[in-house]
Order: sequence, then C-alpha cells, then structure tokens
Amino acid sequence: MHYMWRNLARIRLKEGVNMSNNDSSFQDFPSERKYIRKKPYCEINLSELSKPGKYRIVGTVTNVTNDTFTINDGSDQIEAIFTVPQNLEVKEGILLRLFGFMELEPKKQIKVSIAQELGDIDVDTYSQIKELEQSLTK
Repeated sequence: MHYMWRNLARIRLKEGVNMSNNDSSFQDFPSERKYIRKKPYCEINLSELSKPGKYRIVGTVTNVTNDTFTINDGSDQIEAIFTVPQNLEVKEGILLRLFGFMELEPKKQIKVSIAQELGDIDVDTYSQIKELEQSLTK
C-alpha cells in the first residue's frame, strides 16, 4: 500500500501538484517549470581546438607531476588539472577520456571534471568510429 502512495506522489509531482502533509488539499505549482539545459561536452582533436569551451578528449597520459599531467591524443598534447577529486590513479601510459573546460590563455590546459580510464578499449576501432561519426555530422 505504501508503494502505491509513493508512486501517486511521483505522478502528482510530475503533474505539478503539491502533496505536502501540511495541507489537506492539493495546491498547483506554477505550470511553467524552468530548466537550464547545459551544453554537452563536444569531442574534439586537440589540433582542432580554436576557442575555449566544454570538450571531451581521449588520449594517453605522457607526463605526470604532483597536481597536473599531460595527455596526448595523437594530434597534440595538453596539460590537465583535476578540478574535482577523482578516484583514479593517473600514471604514464594509461588511456583516459577527459571531460572538462579547455582554456587557451594564459596556456593551453583542460580543467577536468570527469575522467574515465579506457584500459580495455581498442584504440584503432575507437578512432574509426569517431571519424565515421564526424563524417556523418558534417
């Protein structure tokens, strides 16, 4: 029975109805909800980078220091800095997908929000799929 009431509450919230315990009658929320749609992270080769923005890149770690590391995607390399603590050990030679904000000034770097290790991926197949996707979107 509790499960039914919980589902009814979800449905009512989606419809914009307040089901608070403080009031025995239903009150309508404003019918227009405002959502902010953020831009997605665009996949890019580092050699094609021309303006700052949110990007995702796939590359191999080439140099690791205390708080930064360098990643090479085959076309160019960039310095990366984690803005959020990651549960990931970064070491030279591993393949990573990075999501973050790329800056060009004062130096070329990416402030990484999300990092994924792609240890078991076939890089050649991934590159072919990426090229095919780019040719379809043009």
